[in-house]
Amino acid sequence: MNNFDLFKMGFRNLWKKKTRTFLTILGVIIGTCSIVIMMSIGIAMDKSNKEWIESMGDLSVIEVRASGHHFDQNSRNSKKEVKLDDKSVAEFEKIPGVKAVMPIKRMQLKIAAGKMLGYVDVVGIKPELMEAFGFKVEKGRLLLPSDKKKYWFLEKK
Repeated sequence: MNNFDLFKMGFRNLWKKKTRTFLTILGVIIGTCSIVIMMSIGIAMDKSNKEWIESMGDLSVIEVRASGHHFDQNSRNSKKEVKLDDKSVAEFEKIPGVKAVMPIKRMQLKIAAGKMLGYVDVVGIKPELMEAFGFKVEKGRLLLPSDKKKYWFLEKK
């Protein structure tokens, strides 16, 4: 028996059992389609999750805030005051993999102009680190350390 005879015999057997052949082919088609659909849904969900996580902000930036008290690991009852100061910033800079550390000072100030009264959030940062943290400006340029105590709104043009 050669290959052609084997093929002919197999095709004849499939033709005799039409219902079984049809159901087998239908099962293969349904199985293949379901695998393709599941893969598509999985890829779409993965992409959607990544976009959602990225929408939360830069994942490489960690914000550390002082809560005021720190529980000592050795004793549950003892509390130790924790302060974020220049020494803490220097310790953060020493951590392997840290590219930049920027202390931030936030304040809310009251502004009055005549009878108008409003509040504004003021954020103080180190201008030399703005580029490292991905700050972008719509017009002009980023602040430079040499811009300290320059009042652009008072300069004559």
